[in-house]
Amino acid sequence: MLANLKLAGAAFLDIRERLYAYLLAVVRDRSLAEDLFQEVYVALADALERGEVIADLEAWCRGVGRNLALKHWREQRTSKTVPGDRLLDLIDRAFDEGDERLERIGLMKDALSGCRAQLQAPARELLELRYQRDLPIADISAATRRTPRGVITALARIRDQLLDCIGRRLAEAQP
Repeated sequence: MLANLKLAGAAFLDIRERLYAYLLAVVRDRSLAEDLFQEVYVALADALERGEVIADLEAWCRGVGRNLALKHWREQRTSKTVPGDRLLDLIDRAFDEGDERLERIGLMKDALSGCRAQLQAPARELLELRYQRDLPIADISAATRRTPRGVITALARIRDQLLDCIGRRLAEAQP
């Protein structure tokens, strides 16, 4: 049993980024996605302790995560709208097909990293405040002494710059 748990734990670590991305796509809340991620691991350990055989670990974990998200929404009523089965099925299908896209995603991440490094420091700071620290526009506005409209406009321009740069880098990387 312990060997099974160790093997599953190693396999779980191999899929952790994709599982977290899936959960984030489903719930659209970082804290909740992290909580669900941990609950999925606990459910996996429990299933293995009961002797359950799991043929496709990633699909099993996504299914558990999906059910936990639905349970959370039913119990907490934190969302006015709960995604329907059709939307959740589309997310599942996108992740099933995602393996074919992993290489492209890696190229895109490399391009984004290079493009981000080329930005001026104030632009990188805005990106960090918005997308890494997840601050609301009002807080960014106060921290950078810009109007909220100015922050929104600057972020839109930065995203456009990054999109153009990424497009160029990906075109250069094509054989």
